[in-house]
Amino acid sequence: MADETPHHRDVFLNDRTKTLLLVEWQRRRWHVDYGRDAATCLQAMSLHLSSRPFTTADEERQHRQTLQDIATLNARLLHASGAIKDETVWRGLPALQPLCRPELRTIFPPLATFAHTWGIRLPLDPRIPALPEWIAASVFPRSYDIRVTYRRVWEDLNLWPQHDVELVVEFSIRSGASPDELREQFELILARQAFLHQPRAGRIRHDQAYFKRVFQAYKLRQQGQTLSAIAYHLWPADDWERQTTTQKTLVQRVRAYLQRADALIFGEQR
Repeated sequence: MADETPHHRDVFLNDRTKTLLLVEWQRRRWHVDYGRDAATCLQAMSLHLSSRPFTTADEERQHRQTLQDIATLNARLLHASGAIKDETVWRGLPALQPLCRPELRTIFPPLATFAHTWGIRLPLDPRIPALPEWIAASVFPRSYDIRVTYRRVWEDLNLWPQHDVELVVEFSIRSGASPDELREQFELILARQAFLHQPRAGRIRHDQAYFKRVFQAYKLRQQGQTLSAIAYHLWPADDWERQTTTQKTLVQRVRAYLQRADALIFGEQR
């Protein structure tokens, strides 16, 4: 008989998707209009709630709790950025699934407008430096979601009763999902099931580090730092002796980072 309590449940994301989600959040948080629109959305949701007639007290309480949950989510993400992999940080975090459901955008028209404009389901604070992968996967609309669950299963094989570990793969598919991509993802899960929760090595880890450095350079530039100062910050002085490039080359690399960040944030708008 199967144990219905999941031993471990996680959103499955391949390495390419993780990098794309990282870039998508950085593009929004550094956009000059995003922070203003996020704050305006939250304020408009509160005003809409105060002017809306409710049929029951429970309905009013639930909708007010929604606003509180969004505020709590923002606060926790903002103050726990340095420990996003520590599971204890997220105890008591509001459930994401109710906050991301389509019905919520029907209840709050300002939220629907914000989601349509920015392609993100919740108005998250732009000061949040990075989103945990499982949160990014929930707040950014995609054509499918994959969740994996490990649970203990009791089996009697007429030899001896024993517990085993069962991997359950759940696909949530929406309009526009590619059958080929879904098949590829499933094959990837089967190929890597023994390594799902181990650090990834190779090219993707390099890509994630690259984009983090790009947006770090952009942040320092917004603070008024010179190109040389940014270079010294990205490559500490004790590492410079091991660099085969000159200071001029590193400054040129910083300039390229800033151009890349500008292209990601503003796209074709400039």
